[in-house]
Amino acid sequence: MTTSRRPEVPANLLEKWQHVIDLLARLSNTPAVLITQVRQDDISLLLRSSNAENPFRPRGFNKRCSDMYCDRVVKDQSALLVENSRQTQDWQNAPEVENGMTFYLGYPLSWPDAEPFGTICVMDYQADNRALDYRHLMEEFQSLINHDLKLLQELQTHRQQQSRLEQHLRTLNTEIDSRTSDLDEINTALRVLLRQRENDRQALEQETCAELSQQLSPCLSNWPASP
Repeated sequence: MTTSRRPEVPANLLEKWQHVIDLLARLSNTPAVLITQVRQDDISLLLRSSNAENPFRPRGFNKRCSDMYCDRVVKDQSALLVENSRQTQDWQNAPEVENGMTFYLGYPLSWPDAEPFGTICVMDYQADNRALDYRHLMEEFQSLINHDLKLLQELQTHRQQQSRLEQHLRTLNTEIDSRTSDLDEINTALRVLLRQRENDRQALEQETCAELSQQLSPCLSNWPASP
């Protein structure tokens, strides 16, 4: 299924997810907890923890790049832990595109057919936080959001099926109305035809009687009278 056909995440669900990441930011003592959303080769910050020290701001969809931690999570569809990016060859440039964050723990979020939705992640300037202590909680939040996405997709599918059924019913009703109208016209035509045939029958009878009377009239006039 293409992204354009995915349902929009409603406001009440976004509010619920916001509570989740705000709680995770407080528990893990980290400056940034994010939920991202992907669209083909683009990525967008969907939600950010509301703590004041969070440097990330929504900027709409932007091109993904290999120096983004979340890009790797989306590509591999697996969790990623980077405790100090400056000490790993693969992530030397990550702090430049991630607001100086060198610590990252993220999990993939996906639609029920496994198409990537985005990520939920924790980021920090250093590793002295409690994010790893709440790793299992993050996994629970990941499952929670994935379940929400499943229900959201099922709801849209149900509404689409209901819409198709309603359209089919309207089509059937239109066909029934059309056929009823046709039957009414046929019945009217039959009544006119039967009335015309009855008129023709009566006219024929009258014509036959007149012709017979005309033919018999001379004979009757020459018929001898009774004595």
